[in-house]
Amino acid sequence: MKILAVLVMLISSNILAHESEELTILRATNDALNLRVAQLLEDNARLQKFADKALIGQAFGETVSALCDPYELRSVLIEGSGKQFNATEWLRKNADKCSKADLQYIALNIHEWTSYAMYDAIRLARFYADQK
Repeated sequence: MKILAVLVMLISSNILAHESEELTILRATNDALNLRVAQLLEDNARLQKFADKALIGQAFGETVSALCDPYELRSVLIEGSGKQFNATEWLRKNADKCSKADLQYIALNIHEWTSYAMYDAIRLARFYADQK
């Protein structure tokens, strides 16, 4: 009888350990899914802002480029080192995709996206805006 009780305890402890491992895997999967949902919600909010901006721009007869995303530059500066090189490099690569309104928006707001002085990036954004 005692042997049977010990055997039952050993089997149940293996089952509990197995359940614990499965729960750990499920929790990790749940955390990963929650992170992805948060990223998708952030992307959705960014796209909604772009759609709102496009509608407002359209009402005033301005062109809004779908290829230019000033929020991408903001993300590069906030998530990266925030240095001016990143901003000027981004502007050189993307300025021809941006509308004049996009470039003016960048020139007005870029200083809020980083703690570094953005004088060259502001000047470059204004230059590209003047070319449009």
